[in-house]
Amino acid sequence: PLATFENSIQGISWHPNGEEILVSNRNTLQLIDMGGAISEIEFDNYQFVIDAQYLPSGDEIYMELRSLDVDILRKTSTSPQQFETLVDTSAADFLPVFSPDDQRFVFESHRTGLKQLYVFEKGEQRLLFANPDNKELFGTVWSPDGKTVFTASKESIFKIDAATGNFEEQFHGYDPFYLREHFSQDNALLVSYRAADGVTFHAAKLDLASMSINTYAASGKRLVCYSMALDTQDTIYFANSQEVFKLVENASDNTVEPESLWRSEGPNIGGVRVKGDSISVVLHEEESFKITNIDLKTGEQTLIHEGIEDGPTLTNSSNDETQFLYLSKFEKKGHLVRLQ
Repeated sequence: PLATFENSIQGISWHPNGEEILVSNRNTLQLIDMGGAISEIEFDNYQFVIDAQYLPSGDEIYMELRSLDVDILRKTSTSPQQFETLVDTSAADFLPVFSPDDQRFVFESHRTGLKQLYVFEKGEQRLLFANPDNKELFGTVWSPDGKTVFTASKESIFKIDAATGNFEEQFHGYDPFYLREHFSQDNALLVSYRAADGVTFHAAKLDLASMSINTYAASGKRLVCYSMALDTQDTIYFANSQEVFKLVENASDNTVEPESLWRSEGPNIGGVRVKGDSISVVLHEEESFKITNIDLKTGEQTLIHEGIEDGPTLTNSSNDETQFLYLSKFEKKGHLVRLQ
């Protein structure tokens, strides 16, 4: 290995001197020498750099600069067929997460060229987390009382006051993980922890006081989880593509075991939420999707919401499942530029 990059690489090219490699890395240009040392070519830019190439002289670089526009839309249970545009900028606005009272949501936006968090409430947007070092963000969750927002970078947890935007940064010392939910009974976060294979994710509990992680195990193996949720008693639920489980503690040896709750007979499970004695699952078929509530005592199923796959993408719903947030189709605009 010569170098490792946090962001996706959009092109590589040799410098004419044959001793350096030009890398198109998200919205930056970087040079790597043969020793693996990385330097940045500074220029004023907030768009995606695509396939940058040196001229044979080495004096100029040609590249495509591409903007990506994604907006946040809403449907409601009272108007299930009508889209309402809530967040509309010329940049990427995505990953909305509702507050516990469903009165607002936090989302990530790249409108200034930085990966920042905004809050949408009462029909208006306001900047919450400026992220001045432009760190990659790995999920956003609310505290149970709705007063605090947590987000994570590769090496830190940010605790943000939802009213003022004031924040504290605390280093965690682990490989990157993704924030899922905040526990109700403990000062801790449910996270997806990447396994050693670099592909599989597992459920884990991050203690916010000690910054220690407990990865849940069953029968000596860590649990493979794709979507996760907590109930009010902090029991962990998770789903793979076909089945929903919950973790049951074994008091005799302090271990946990997964208990199967429900299995899909065909559609893939894209998300799970716990509501009392029922669960809600997002089920994806080839051309359509639906949110279905399943009573775990009776097995009765109730349709909550449905739509088609070929259109805006369902991304989240309110806790009371009366508001459904979508992302618009991506709009890409690119132009060829020369850097001297």
